[in-house]
Amino acid sequence: MFKRNFKKSFGTCKSIKDFQNNLAPYVGQMIERTTDGFTYSGVENLNIKPTLYISNHRDIALDSLFLNFARYKEGMPTVRIAIGDNLLDSGFFEKIMKLNKSFVVHRNIKGAKETLKKLSNLSRYINYSLNEDKESFSKIPSTKKAISSLLLFYRMGLPSEHNRNRFINFDDKILRMTLLTKLESSKEGLKAISALNRKIKELQIHGQVTGKIPLFHELTPYVFKTFWKSFLLALAIISLILMVTLKSITLGLLALIPNLFPVLIGGSLYYLFDIQLDMGSALIASFCLGISVDDTIHFLFDYKKNAGSKKLKENFQHIMRHTFPPLFYTSMVLIAGFASFATANYIPNIKFGLMVAVILIIALFADFVILPCLLFFKNKHDHRINI
Repeated sequence: MFKRNFKKSFGTCKSIKDFQNNLAPYVGQMIERTTDGFTYSGVENLNIKPTLYISNHRDIALDSLFLNFARYKEGMPTVRIAIGDNLLDSGFFEKIMKLNKSFVVHRNIKGAKETLKKLSNLSRYINYSLNEDKESFSKIPSTKKAISSLLLFYRMGLPSEHNRNRFINFDDKILRMTLLTKLESSKEGLKAISALNRKIKELQIHGQVTGKIPLFHELTPYVFKTFWKSFLLALAIISLILMVTLKSITLGLLALIPNLFPVLIGGSLYYLFDIQLDMGSALIASFCLGISVDDTIHFLFDYKKNAGSKKLKENFQHIMRHTFPPLFYTSMVLIAGFASFATANYIPNIKFGLMVAVILIIALFADFVILPCLLFFKNKHDHRINI
């Protein structure tokens, strides 16, 4: 029945004006039946220019209805009504409100990005409405007066969980702005931060760029600088320990080759595929060096232990039968574990996991293909080869 009556009353409407013309008699009947009377005064003080009306919120729906009805009776354009989405069901009644020149104020917004998007659209529309629907005003206002008007609306419109004091201090002298960026490179990030700081000085604003992202970008060059020192120191200490424990300077130096080879290949992949470096990338070389050195030590100690009692070929066969299988399976488990990082959402974790997996595969190849070849040529050079 409601649908039939609604269609009968408003089915011929072609515009908002038609809708309000058909709605006005029902508003008059409602006032006559449910109130002791409706009077207003001060119409002569109104002008035709766009004006911001603020009610005392006695009745969420009727405040704006009475204002519009008074203007309608005086032949003046009706106003656009801001209404919170908590009063709407995102269905039929929301569409009816929009037919009556209403616009939605989104209150239950989740996430900083979505909050910025919704509030920016709302600010642009209010500014557009207050400036006679001129397209040039469909943007964030730039004058102090316009911003003050929007701040007043912002104070009154948001629920407590979106308090403005999160962004502006109590006396409106300090503003916090959150900028979203897709820059991953610390080099590009630091360049953008420098540009922002120059602009702040140029505009003579007392401000600074702060937050986790600037801190992250500033730390990355420092981390890489200290990483190379620690990596080279670790490499020297490992080589020295191998020389002492294996009682051979030559074997200690040869052990460097299969351990540095995977790291160099990994660095080449970063360069060839233009992969951005981050703090996680700095850990990859040290991490993989530790694992590959472990495989090298197992190989060389078995080689050294049987060098005096077995021929070179028999020695390698023994290593492949007894040493290679456990190292292979251990490496495969590690590779599979780090490769699973590809399913992560955090990009540095994805890059770290995949690159470690690739380098560990190369390290396994280096220890059981390149290292035996080096030992073969070492023995041949020493004229002690006995295959």
